[in-house]
Amino acid sequence: MVEGAKNPAADGTEGWRLYDESAEKIGSSREQQVLLELKKILGWTPSVTLDASVDAFLLRYLSAVHLSVSEAVALLKQRRSYEMSLLSLHITAPVLEVLRSGTVSVIGRDVLGRPVLYVRAHRFIQFGLDAQDMQRFLSVVMEYMLSYCTRAPSSPSHGSRNGKTLPSLHQQQIILLVNEEVSSWHASQAALSNAHAFRSIMKKYYPRFIGLLLIFEASWDVRQGIKAAFGDNPGEEKRVVQMVTRGNIQKYIDRYVLTQELGGSNTSVESPDNFADAVLSHWFNVRSYLSLEDPKTRPLWQLPPSFVNINDWNQHLQRREMAATLNPDGNGLPQAQQFLSRCTSSQFDSITCTSLRRSTVLRRGLDEDEGFCSALSEVEDMFPSFNSPRLTPREVSLDMDGNNSSAAVLLRELHKERELRIAAEQQLRKVRLGITLDLSMATEVERILTHIHRELNVLVANVVTRARDAAANGSPPTLLQLLDLTLLAIEMAVHKAQRVPAMKFAVPVTQSPENDSPCCCVM
Repeated sequence: MVEGAKNPAADGTEGWRLYDESAEKIGSSREQQVLLELKKILGWTPSVTLDASVDAFLLRYLSAVHLSVSEAVALLKQRRSYEMSLLSLHITAPVLEVLRSGTVSVIGRDVLGRPVLYVRAHRFIQFGLDAQDMQRFLSVVMEYMLSYCTRAPSSPSHGSRNGKTLPSLHQQQIILLVNEEVSSWHASQAALSNAHAFRSIMKKYYPRFIGLLLIFEASWDVRQGIKAAFGDNPGEEKRVVQMVTRGNIQKYIDRYVLTQELGGSNTSVESPDNFADAVLSHWFNVRSYLSLEDPKTRPLWQLPPSFVNINDWNQHLQRREMAATLNPDGNGLPQAQQFLSRCTSSQFDSITCTSLRRSTVLRRGLDEDEGFCSALSEVEDMFPSFNSPRLTPREVSLDMDGNNSSAAVLLRELHKERELRIAAEQQLRKVRLGITLDLSMATEVERILTHIHRELNVLVANVVTRARDAAANGSPPTLLQLLDLTLLAIEMAVHKAQRVPAMKFAVPVTQSPENDSPCCCVM
C-alpha cells in the first residue's frame, strides 16, 4: 500500500485506498508460478514473447478465482464465447444518444496512472435506457476501455506522488468515477436496479478490470443501495467501492485531472462526439475482425487487436493478404476474406466490403432502412442480398482490386456514409418532434405507469416506516407533513414539472370512491 494510505472503515465504503495490496500482490513467487502454469496450459511456449499486458490480463483472471488455474481457464473460455456473441449485439438509438451526450468520458488518469472513466449519473435518466440497453452500453464501453488500457501508456498524467506507482502488470485497470452529487432519487434507483446485472457481466467477462469504483458525493439512499447490491459478497464491496467527497477525492485523482464540477481544474476533457466516435469506431473494427477470424487460431490469452484508425485496419488486411495461400485452382484469392468498415468520424454503420463496385451490394434502399444506427445486427442480417440463410462472411468471396483499396477511395466512401448518416439523424429528430401518443403505444404507457406506481409505493412505504420509527422517539411530525416534504424534495430535484405529450383518443380516468378508512393506504 502506498505511503499515507489509510485503512478502510468497517463498512468498506469510507476512508481511502488506492488498491488492495492483500488481493493484488504483484511479483510474488506464488503468483508468477501460477501464471506460468496457466500460460503453459493455454499452449504458451518460452519461444513466444508475450507483452506485459497479456500477463496483466491473465493475472486479473487468476486473482478473481483465488489463483485457481482450472477456474481461470473456464473464465477465459467463457470470455471467448462472449466475444463471439458480440457479433449479434445491436446498438440502439438510446445507446448512441448516451454516448454522444457526454454522460461518459475519459478524463485522464489517477495518481497511479490508471485511466479514469467518468460517469455523470444524473444524465442517465434523460434517455430512458431499459435493462437491455444498459447492458449493451456497458459492453460497448468496457470493450473500448479494455483496448484503451492495452494500447495507452500506463503512467500518471502529472507524475505520481512520492514516486509510488502500481507495478506495470496491474496498471491495465481502470478507475470508475460516478458523480452522484446532483443525481435525482429516480436516477439513482434506476441505476441501482441494474446493479446485479452489471456485477454479473463484470465478474464473468471483465474480472478485476475495475480497480476502484469511486462514488462522488453519494446520498444516504445510494450508500444503502450499494450495500444491498453487494450483500452476498461484502468483501467485494470493501475491495472496490469507495465513497469520496470534495475533501478527499484528490487523494485518488489529481486536481489537474478532475473536471471543474468535481472541484478540479481540467478544462481539456475530450468532447462527447470524439469519445463516441472512438468508442463506436473501435466497436465496429472489433466486430469486423471477429467476423473474419477463426476463433481456434487465436489463443485464449490474446484479446482482439486494437484498431485506432482506418490505417491500422488496412495494415491488418495487408498482413492477412500476404499470409494467405493460393487456392487449388491457382487463383491468387486470399483464404481470408476481406471486409472493411463503413465507419465514419461521426456515425457508424454495418459491415460492408471495401471495393467501390461492391459497396452497395450489402445495403438496402434508404426507404427500407431499419432505422437510425440499427446496422449492428445478426451475422445473417449483414448479407440480405444472398439467398442462402446459412451463408457466413467467410463463405462470401469478394475481390479487392488495387485501385479501390487506396486510402483516397476509402475516404470518399467514408465521407459519403457520414453525410447519409447525418441526414438520417436530422430526419429522425424532425419525426420525433411531431410524435403524439396513440393507442399503438398504450402497452408501453401502461408499463411506464406501472413502473412509476411501483416506485411511488416504495416512496410512501419508506415515509410510513420513518414515521413509525419517529413515533417511537416521541412527538414525531405528522404523516401529512412527511409526505409534503418528500414530494417537495422530489419536485426540487427534477427542477421542472413533467409534461405529458398530447394523446389521441384520450379516455377520461375513472375516479374510484374515496376510502373512508382512517388508516393510511399505501397506494
